[in-house]
Amino acid sequence: MSYLTRHVFRRLLLNEPYIYHHNIRRSIGAPQASPRERIPSCQRTIFGFAEKRTQRHARDVDIDPGLEKMMEFNQTLQAGTRPPPVPELVRSWISFFAHKKKTKTAVQRYQAYLALNTLKYLKEHGAPEDGFTLPLNSLEIARSALRRAPKDELDGHRELAKALFAELVSRKKEEHDETSEEYFYELTTLVTILCQSGGSLEAKELLKSSSNLDMDRQERLWTRVLSGLGREDNQEELLKTLSTMEENSIPFTRWAHQVIVSFFAQRDDVVNTKRWFKCPIANDESPTPKTIKDTLSFCMRNKELEWGYTVVFKSALKSKLDKMTWDVLFQWAAALDKGVEEIDKMMKLMVREGREVNLQPDTETINGLVEFANSKNDPYLAERFIDLGKRWRIEPDARTFILQIGYRIDVGDLSGAQAAYAGLQEQETLNDEDGTVVNRLIHALCSGSAPNREAALSIALDLEEQKKRLEPDVVADLCYIKLLDGQNEDVLDLLNAHSFHYSVKDRQKVRESFRIFCAIQDISVGRIWEAYNLCIEIFPETTVAEMTFFMREFFDRGRSDLACLVFRQMHLNPDLSNRPSVGTYVQCLEGVARLKDQEGLKMLHNLLKLEMNIEPNTELYNALMLAYAFCGMPDRALEFWEDIARSREGPTYGSICIALYACEVLPLGEVPAREIWNRVTKMNVQVTRELFAAYVGALAGQGIFDEVVDMIKIMHEENGMKPDSLILGIFHNAIPEYDRKEEVELWIKANYPTVWEDLLSIGRKPVGDEGQTIFNVPRSLKP
Repeated sequence: MSYLTRHVFRRLLLNEPYIYHHNIRRSIGAPQASPRERIPSCQRTIFGFAEKRTQRHARDVDIDPGLEKMMEFNQTLQAGTRPPPVPELVRSWISFFAHKKKTKTAVQRYQAYLALNTLKYLKEHGAPEDGFTLPLNSLEIARSALRRAPKDELDGHRELAKALFAELVSRKKEEHDETSEEYFYELTTLVTILCQSGGSLEAKELLKSSSNLDMDRQERLWTRVLSGLGREDNQEELLKTLSTMEENSIPFTRWAHQVIVSFFAQRDDVVNTKRWFKCPIANDESPTPKTIKDTLSFCMRNKELEWGYTVVFKSALKSKLDKMTWDVLFQWAAALDKGVEEIDKMMKLMVREGREVNLQPDTETINGLVEFANSKNDPYLAERFIDLGKRWRIEPDARTFILQIGYRIDVGDLSGAQAAYAGLQEQETLNDEDGTVVNRLIHALCSGSAPNREAALSIALDLEEQKKRLEPDVVADLCYIKLLDGQNEDVLDLLNAHSFHYSVKDRQKVRESFRIFCAIQDISVGRIWEAYNLCIEIFPETTVAEMTFFMREFFDRGRSDLACLVFRQMHLNPDLSNRPSVGTYVQCLEGVARLKDQEGLKMLHNLLKLEMNIEPNTELYNALMLAYAFCGMPDRALEFWEDIARSREGPTYGSICIALYACEVLPLGEVPAREIWNRVTKMNVQVTRELFAAYVGALAGQGIFDEVVDMIKIMHEENGMKPDSLILGIFHNAIPEYDRKEEVELWIKANYPTVWEDLLSIGRKPVGDEGQTIFNVPRSLKP
């Protein structure tokens, strides 16, 4: 993968182990600190000994075991070099998926592709007789790990799951045929993974070809396909699949009924929700509690309370009034605007009616009511339901506090959300169920009109102590805060702990915090340089567009040397797809021209000569011509004009303006300027105001006064181009020597007093060391 290329290639070329370097300030190409930014030198004591400082050790990189070796292997595939030994790859595969099983964490998209390539290689090159192959149980562990889906694209999971299924079935076929429980388990796992990763149609085709399954197994698998199509929002295929099930006499169970009704109810499709809710269920079963809950919520949103009462509510009453059904009825009563006191009476009725089975309201009851209040964006009602639970001596559990934190964040009550978080800390949570809402709380504390960064950092520290994962948005927030505080070492620790567990998209979110930080104008160049190096050290996959942003920032701050170093790092990227384009070269050459950096120009041109994948065009030649002209080499600039004139693409208006500017600063430049102008007039090119102003500047730069004056008058009389501040301002600015400028000023005052007033309003700026000034005429020379 491209984002790992730089470090892995270093290791491969040097034949050394992979070592992560925690180097924030790079020694090569480090910025020259200004007096205010200079790092203090080591101070000696009275005895001549330097004071001993405690060296801070950065946090180790938190990367999944075994992943490093698979990364290295995939890089060798790209580079065409020798891969690691098979035994090492086998060990890395086993340790990676064993770690995933132990930590119950999802396999990321890029990790799935790494594992898939490793699996294919081991299948071809493994030697079972020597034990250099993947054992069966490691394949089963990998298959199970894929059932936990990350928040990312899952195409890699689909491909890996299919490869694992084929390998497992192949190894087990002698002992287990397609009718066995073992085969059904493997098929169920594959169908599940396909359906949760956007491959429900593949799962459907797979089931069509599985003819040896009994009816019960078919029903269970086809229901999973229905669920997958619903998640993919594929209504057409969802209905076709129901028809296929009917044609094959697969019963329409309450679970299939739940999928189709919930699908339309969640989309507020009134006609289809009503139609499918009334559809008869196999064996005359009742709808599931989830179906009733989703349908009642649909009725509340769409003001279908009468239909909900006559159909859905009565349907619930027909079924056995178990605890879950009672909980739904309480929520329905709340939807009918029954007060908390009336719901309290219903709870007492439930206790009396369910005395034999000891029915009692519990935390699930209260949490369901709180969720209903949340769906109505009514935090006051949610608080009243929590108080109702206290009256019944129902202690809030982790879920209660999670809901409470959520709705308090929604209404901006961050103090209340922190209080609920304090209660949550006393509860035991399972499967990281609190992770999302606590991350939301941290994000809310970091943002807003009055951020509470201390509280955010404290909660984040709590999560890290509990070894819980911070979400990318939160890590981005914390990186930004710590960068502002100058705590780059803490940023490094934070990224080492979390960034290697994120998907490609999530890592990009974290990088965005560096971009926002570096865009702050008050931040010193030295700090931006440190942040940039930290960013590309942790994120070697940083794109050309992102690095171009950093390059422009250094140009804007007057540090062409650092901007050119950023460009050089882009040029040296081993990933050819992530190298500078023509547009990147143009932007860098523009910056070099603006800052008149001859050394940077020399380096850029040399790099361009080494490029094998860039075909120079007019835009690139324009940028080279502009850079050479501004860097005091107009004769070299005009060589590019000749290249443009001879090219198939030909010159643009920008090309002509830049070439005429080169003539303006070139000794005896009136000769090539007249040649260029004659070519323009012969080709009947429309003369724009900017083009004419450039020709005026080219002649004026050689001290030609009378001819320019006559030319301006002729252009005004014959072509109707009245002189303005641009033409006359360039005339004044270009002409050399103080006396000649005074002559131009007097002529403008006498002949064009209105334009003279415009020039005075524009203002002047000093040039050179002799006290001369020129007008701030906006002259745009763009490639």
